[in-house]
Parts: sequence; structure tokens; C-alpha cells
Amino acid sequence: MQPKFHWYMKGVGYGHETFGHGYYHGGPVATYEEHKLNEVDDAHTLHIQAICDAQMTGSLGERQGHGVLEQLIIGPHQPSGFKELLDMAP
Repeated sequence: MQPKFHWYMKGVGYGHETFGHGYYHGGPVATYEEHKLNEVDDAHTLHIQAICDAQMTGSLGERQGHGVLEQLIIGPHQPSGFKELLDMAP
């Protein structure tokens, strides 16, 4: 898989303090967020979906297509330098 660009999951409710993904509000409600993409700090974005070109080689031959690689960093990972639950890359 070769990433082409990112889809930031924050813009669809993840991480929102009032309208987070899956929050129940007792009936129909709506809101929206606007983010200037050139101001998004990739180093402080924990949850993205990377839109990718994909290539598969195997017993069925070679196939090419497109796909989504979801990425969410949670928890300690010593090789990456993550020490706490929501650490960012050092």
C-alpha cells in the first residue's frame, strides 16, 4: 500500500468534546467543524485514514487497486518512543 493523502478522523467527530463519535444526545442534533488543512499538525493527529494505491502479488497473480489504511496510535510502544496512552511521536 502506498499512501496518497490523509483523511483526518477528527473532522468526523472523533475527539470532539461535545459531539464525539457515538455520543447519544436524546434526539436529532447536528453540528459541523471546519479545519484548515494547511494548519493541521500531522505530528499531533492520532487517528487518520490514509487513502492508498494498493498492489497485491500472490497465487492469483498481480492486482492493483485503491484502499484505506486506518491508523490510530494508542498506548506505550518503546521502539517508537511512546510512553503514555496518547503519546505522539518524539
